[in-house]
Amino acid sequence: MRHPASTDAERVPFFLDEILRGLGLEGESARKAAAAAVSAEHARSNLWSRAGEGAAETLSALRNRGYRIGVVSNADGRVRALLETAGLSAFLEFVVDSFEVGFEKPDPRIFLAATERLQVAASECVYVGDIFSIDVVGARAAGMRAILFGTGAAEEPVERVLTLPALLAKFPGVERA
Repeated sequence: MRHPASTDAERVPFFLDEILRGLGLEGESARKAAAAAVSAEHARSNLWSRAGEGAAETLSALRNRGYRIGVVSNADGRVRALLETAGLSAFLEFVVDSFEVGFEKPDPRIFLAATERLQVAASECVYVGDIFSIDVVGARAAGMRAILFGTGAAEEPVERVLTLPALLAKFPGVERA
């Protein structure tokens, strides 16, 4: 189900229901109970706290090639600490957390907040995200090039990478002044 104008809080129940269906959990009441338990654990200790395979190496290589890197996240104020714990914050120039700025992806304003921090035009930026309706749609609306990470559904053709290290082929070295 697509809800591009909704908030993460409104999308999470749909997201969890799809995951639980995919895992074979039958019955709406069983899925609701399981989703409530997962949501409670997520509120207690954010479930998105582990770096993806090859993330640190890819970010390090991109930084060494001269690229400036930031994070734009629909988060709850904890994303900086999560990135620190995952060992990724050293590669980042900034973090834009939706909780702090007051709007969420796919709202173009959150992407433009990142371009303001970089002091570059959106057309000079690339956004990599894993959800087409949130990340790709929002980045494109802000004027950015968008790359979809992973095998998630896309409603139209999109540039895509299946692994984080695959990003290195898309971003050659940059001449440093």
